Amino acid sequence: MLTGAAERGTWNTTFSSRTPAVLLQAAAATLLRPAVRSLDELPTAHRQRISAEVMQPRTPQRVLVSPRQLAGTNSGPAPLPDASALWHQTRPGRMESSCGRARADSGPGQGVLVTVGPYGPEPRPVWTAEFTDTVPPEITAAWLDSLTDSLATDIDLGTSASFGPGPGMSVGDSVQPLTAAGWVTHTDDADLHLISPDGHATARITHGRLVPGTRAADALTQTTHWGASIDVTGAPGHRWRAAVSPLTPLHLVRALSAAVSDPAPVHRHTHRIPQQFLGAVRLETADVTLSPAARASRSRSPAAAVITTAPRADTPRPTGLLGPQAKRTR
Repeated sequence: MLTGAAERGTWNTTFSSRTPAVLLQAAAATLLRPAVRSLDELPTAHRQRISAEVMQPRTPQRVLVSPRQLAGTNSGPAPLPDASALWHQTRPGRMESSCGRARADSGPGQGVLVTVGPYGPEPRPVWTAEFTDTVPPEITAAWLDSLTDSLATDIDLGTSASFGPGPGMSVGDSVQPLTAAGWVTHTDDADLHLISPDGHATARITHGRLVPGTRAADALTQTTHWGASIDVTGAPGHRWRAAVSPLTPLHLVRALSAAVSDPAPVHRHTHRIPQQFLGAVRLETADVTLSPAARASRSRSPAAAVITTAPRADTPRPTGLLGPQAKRTR
């Protein structure tokens, strides 16, 4: 049981005896992580007992943010596949593949829904993928690139790997980009779970047939065609979810894992980054094309440079990430 002082009385969180150790570690790490609060949200009775640092207001700047799953969204609409020989628009907010077996839908204030089937997305797709409108658009776009590559390969080779589950990949292979990035695995009676190093993101791989006591290492060797979902929590109003249904080809589950764990930073204006994640992200100066005179002026004025903010020393960082992979142009 974890117990702490509240505005009135105390708060407590109780864990059962079967709670995985990794969740207990995540809870302990969360208690030590700094939080962002407005002054009026700080408990009056405890203001003398806490360490508080005033965050100076900043003019919005364009910066590079990593990890990308905590970067927040842009102001634009959710991405869809680009019009090409492989995709064409059939109506506003809808793209269909040239083979007629995959469809991507979106709309104002909506995320992206992909439906796929060997005889077309209607009436019963074999599998679906859904990205809420709060998913960082780089993650959605990267996964759509992988789907486009898969469809193109099937067209070129006359195969159907995009339209149903196939052999040759274990669940461990499909989530390897996450585990290589330091995500920790554990199991319960039905699912395989992964937790990101910063504790803000979780992945759940639904199985439903695990026997109690199955070890995570054994679950990763399964080749059963599982569904998968990835959630990011911790920021009210900024939670996002990406999910693929059961029977999704495991190479596309792996593509989702790779899109989430890609170490490459993404561009954001500072006001778009959820404040609750500022202690867990790294901000770097975004490259800006300057004239020679402007570049010389900036070099003479340290105040003109964008400040680089690093996470606390005790914030774990992902290691062992995969390198970039070549992509087919959509």
